[in-house]
Amino acid sequence: MLLGDDSMVLGDDSMVLGDDSMVLGGDSMVLGDDSMMLGDDSMLLGDDSMVLGDDSAALGDDSMVLGNDPMVLGDDSMLLGDDSMVLGDDSMLLGDDSMVLGNDSAALGDDSMLLGDDSVVLGDDSMVLGDMHYTDLCSTDFTADGK
Repeated sequence: MLLGDDSMVLGDDSMVLGDDSMVLGGDSMVLGDDSMMLGDDSMLLGDDSMVLGDDSAALGDDSMVLGNDPMVLGDDSMLLGDDSMVLGDDSMLLGDDSMVLGNDSAALGDDSMLLGDDSVVLGDDSMVLGDMHYTDLCSTDFTADGK
């Protein structure tokens, strides 16, 4: 199904509702302008966004998802990794099996978790809880508790 100017659908049971958008994959959909979906069983709701991967979801404007089974809920956010999630605006996650819940935050590492705004987690198996905190790269456990 296609509703929009200069848009394209190349995939079985897929749809685009928006201008200058495209879907290349089966059972996928794009609802937004200037957005692109390359993957099966995926969903994109937002303008100027991109999803590259299967079983993926992006809900927000100016967001990007690259990986399988990831999800981004927020504007201006980016996720590069499999089985990961970003919930927040202006946030970034680079890693597999990781999660960011917060605005203006970033996580770099696999199996990591960040819960807070304006925070950073660096390293695999790392965690940050709290606003305006970051992991201490000099410690051996790479954990900040937000105190």
